[in-house]
Amino acid sequence: MSVEIKLRSNFRNTQTPLSNRFIDEYMTSANGEYVKIYIYLLRQMYSSQNVDLSLAAIADHFDCPEKDIRRALSYWEKSHLLQLGYDADHQLESIQLLDCADSSFPSSSKGRNLDTPKESDSSASFSSQDKESDISAEEQQLLSRKTIHEAASRVLSGIPRTIEDISNYYTTDQLLRFSEEESTKQLFVIVQQYTGKTLNQMDLRILLFWLDELHFPNELIYFLIDYCISRHHNNINYMNKVAINWAENGVQTVEDARRYNETYNELTTAVMRSFGLSGRTLGEKELAYVTTWSRTYGFDKDIIAEACNRTLLATHQASFEYADSILTKWFKKGVKKLVDVGPLDAQHQKRVSAKASSTSASNSSTNGSKNRFNNFDQRSYNDAALEAALTNL
Repeated sequence: MSVEIKLRSNFRNTQTPLSNRFIDEYMTSANGEYVKIYIYLLRQMYSSQNVDLSLAAIADHFDCPEKDIRRALSYWEKSHLLQLGYDADHQLESIQLLDCADSSFPSSSKGRNLDTPKESDSSASFSSQDKESDISAEEQQLLSRKTIHEAASRVLSGIPRTIEDISNYYTTDQLLRFSEEESTKQLFVIVQQYTGKTLNQMDLRILLFWLDELHFPNELIYFLIDYCISRHHNNINYMNKVAINWAENGVQTVEDARRYNETYNELTTAVMRSFGLSGRTLGEKELAYVTTWSRTYGFDKDIIAEACNRTLLATHQASFEYADSILTKWFKKGVKKLVDVGPLDAQHQKRVSAKASSTSASNSSTNGSKNRFNNFDQRSYNDAALEAALTNL
């Protein structure tokens, strides 16, 4: 049973306004079907009468599966142009349109800005009852330090991540219906040429997952496969991990992927050089550390390399755990750039010197007059009395 979605407006306009920013920035990189659905929602918003919609009604209007409507809504939500509301049964019950002017366009190579945008105040169901809260300088600093990885992980938290999960994510009917789309057929043909093998059911599900949930365009999927194969990774499971990693970092175009790979490769190279590692690639756990330092802590390669250099000097080995302890301390101290480390070093050296001086003074006062040879009461003797005493023995 399709759940009705409340769509309310108090507008009486006979025209539907479309933001120039949407046309200039959002529309050019979006799927054409997604654009049509977004404009249709705008049209309903500015209707002279309040309208109740359902996914089924929208799908009927466009003569497409409800799945396609959900994909479009999910895409625009991740682009910060609308916000979806769900009931207790996880059924979609509201769509809130957001103002383009208040959204951060997701075109940067660093990925999308996925923090909660300021809501529009255009209607009751869509209305923003937003209160602009005062954000302290400390909170602003914390927000600025949040990484794309953390933000995107929230968005991707509900999707499957392993091959096993994806294998049960789509029904056979969904797979067949999606496979019949002309653009999908073309994708399958080209991917088979890239991989040199006939795609099986699992391969098809993975490709649909990249299209359906990660919103990768065909060109990015071609680049992803070519990228993995060029590094001698033909395994679909490996490719899927790379795909999710890219999605978590806001990669949505081939250019995004190139810039991200260049930056990430520079980082891992800097770590290996600082640790004196060669002839191998970083392991999964080692990469997890590097990911935390880069995305969670927001450190650049210079800070990370410095921590690795200090680790090697202190432990004489490539200890990711030791380097992590250094970088975690720096993060908690508010380090943002390498120059911020200098004052921390000076403070540390001052504490060490003060402690050493205190210890030296204490030892000096304690050991000044006594040792194990004179640590007893001294006696004085008269020579004549001592001689008399000896004579009487």
